[in-house]
Amino acid sequence: MRRLKPGFTITIAFEVGDTGQSHKTLVYDVKGKSIVLSQTSPPVLQSNVGKWVKVSFATKRKGLQDIHLVFAAEIVDFKNDYEISSQNVPVIMLEQKTDLEEINSRQYCRIQPPGNSNLTVMIDEDRISIIDISLGGARLAQTGKENRLRLNQQIKMAFLIDGRLFKTRAKLVRMEDQRGETRPSPQQVFAVQFDSADSEFERFLFKKIMMMERQLLGEHNN
Repeated sequence: MRRLKPGFTITIAFEVGDTGQSHKTLVYDVKGKSIVLSQTSPPVLQSNVGKWVKVSFATKRKGLQDIHLVFAAEIVDFKNDYEISSQNVPVIMLEQKTDLEEINSRQYCRIQPPGNSNLTVMIDEDRISIIDISLGGARLAQTGKENRLRLNQQIKMAFLIDGRLFKTRAKLVRMEDQRGETRPSPQQVFAVQFDSADSEFERFLFKKIMMMERQLLGEHNN
């Protein structure tokens, strides 16, 4: 069902060049283009009225895998006394600005980290090279190591993001061995899909991706 409904859990993310934050929240009500959300923790501030956010959520399609949908919305108001089930609660009020668009959860916004990104990935204490990365997953490479990974395997990963360590799980969804004239040692290239339940890791990774995107854009414009 390709529409947003009360009771859905969604993620709202501020646009590039803004605060670089994402928040999970609950949909209280939907009336046409108007959407009422639970206030987040930490809270979205009143000063964000008028700013645009990217809204993303997953919904089920009968007999198939979940589909992931995204649209843009504007923060139009805040209320501290919105009535829900005979209780007054604080809410965020949005206005939908674009149509729903279906996206691949592993391809939100892929970016190739610059050399000085302060982003490190490790599996079993081995440092892994990042080919590209998004909120949903990453393509990684390792050279000269025996391949002990298996397709569809759940693996434990460690991410060092600007000095902060995160441990998360991911599913190995694709892998291949590459060898060439300039690469005598085999290189394993593999793609992983992150565990979407780890909201703290997702929030910090989102901020890091936005920072790297701004950095690369600045280098391109110079």
